Amino acid sequence: LGDTIENWSSISDQIGGDREKVTAVLNYLRFFLWTAAGRVEPSVDEVQKLFSPMVDHISEINKFKDSRRQAPQFNQLCAVAEGIPAVGWVLVKKTPAAHVKEMLDSSMFYINRVLKEFKEGDQKNVEWARLWRSLLEAMQLFVRQTHTTGLVWNSSPGCSPPPNDDRSIMSRGVTGAPAPPPPPPPPPVIDVQFHHFNILVFSADNVTTSESAKAGRDALFAEINRGEAVTAGLRKVTAEMQTHKNPALRKHVSVLINHRFKVKGKANSITLDSCRKTSVVFDGVVGQCETINCQRIEIQTLAEMPTISIQKTDGCQVYLSEASKNAEIVTSKSSEMNVLIPKGNGDYVGFFTAIGKLLFHIVYQRLQREVFIVCCGQGIEGAVG
Repeated sequence: LGDTIENWSSISDQIGGDREKVTAVLNYLRFFLWTAAGRVEPSVDEVQKLFSPMVDHISEINKFKDSRRQAPQFNQLCAVAEGIPAVGWVLVKKTPAAHVKEMLDSSMFYINRVLKEFKEGDQKNVEWARLWRSLLEAMQLFVRQTHTTGLVWNSSPGCSPPPNDDRSIMSRGVTGAPAPPPPPPPPPVIDVQFHHFNILVFSADNVTTSESAKAGRDALFAEINRGEAVTAGLRKVTAEMQTHKNPALRKHVSVLINHRFKVKGKANSITLDSCRKTSVVFDGVVGQCETINCQRIEIQTLAEMPTISIQKTDGCQVYLSEASKNAEIVTSKSSEMNVLIPKGNGDYVGFFTAIGKLLFHIVYQRLQREVFIVCCGQGIEGAVG
């Protein structure tokens, strides 16, 4: 940041001056970073107290901007006032770089105004705007690379801030490029030696030498570098190998003849496969009830049933409940279907339709003994019973 601050300060003096408060804030930011590099992290109250001089100067910058609304460089003053709070990243945890980016975006509104206003005029103002943008961008890059998740304090104090007190730092301007703050202390070195590779490859010998770790890494990268062939040895997971979260919610009945059974409780789905002369009654289903390759099937729901799917079935009688009158019925390659809908007095009203190989669904209106059939295809005939 040193060269950028020096260049920006120099061009600011040429277009109007009044940059002392900004350079004072930037100098104190340098002092703040030196302080963090030389001591352990203090309490929150102490950090706020340490940061309060910068807050005071930022407040003075805003007051100065408000008092110069008629000044020719008012857009420049607004750009500074919107961008200078970026120094508050030292108080932001987890995402300090995002805070700097937010202040940069706020300042860009006025930076673009300056660039547009002086596009054909004084190029020093254009250069000033670009330097101010570069200063904030450089600050964001520095924070993202050095203090990614927040200001790094020194857990093992060893260095100290420059031999200037707070007031002397804040009262003087920038006379040269300030020295960059020291890098944060390196993280403690932990020799993990790729233990997980040792366990996988050399568990028989139980060794953790560097040679075995290197061999494990080489074997891993050799597998990765095989490209698409890396999955050649994998076996397909069949339905029998799969484990469902709650298999009790799914009912699949196959190859039953002359059976009648009831499913208690609400199921996720019910499927009848290759059954003959079979009747099923259930309390309700969340998904759908399905029949495949069946003959002479009776299905009755006592509660909800959003969908019933009838595939390759000859002879199917469906009893709907009051809660499932609007169920969608989907059929394919089926015949001899009879749907019965409750009348409200315990009796059922039914109708029969020759469906053939088409799909259809039923929309039940709340009118007594009225059923409307919506079909896709040709040659469909329906009769209300």
